[in-house]
Amino acid sequence: MPDHQARYRAALREATAAGLRPRTVEPPHFRLLRSLGLPVRPPHYVSFAVNMMGHGFVFALVWGVLMWLLAWRGSVPAPYAAVAALGAGILFGLVIAFLYRATAQRLGLSRWEDLRP
Repeated sequence: MPDHQARYRAALREATAAGLRPRTVEPPHFRLLRSLGLPVRPPHYVSFAVNMMGHGFVFALVWGVLMWLLAWRGSVPAPYAAVAALGAGILFGLVIAFLYRATAQRLGLSRWEDLRP
């Protein structure tokens, strides 16, 4: 874990030096996970697949539940609602992962493995 903490600090320094705002480097939901003791990386240093699946899953879950409670219940069969939520989550996850990857490449950020404290 000490290696993770040192790399995390190095990632924050590199990203802010590259011009990213602290809230962009360390979004609120990532800070929440870190406060719970989970060793998460800043989103610009996470792989495309992990960003896509993580953001897509959370979006599909929250959006699907909200749509079910507010609009779909009684009018849309549950399997269709689940497929719609899954599709929306995949699309959202792809967009977010692409944005993080493009920003990291544009700013020339290092890979997580290459960060040295």
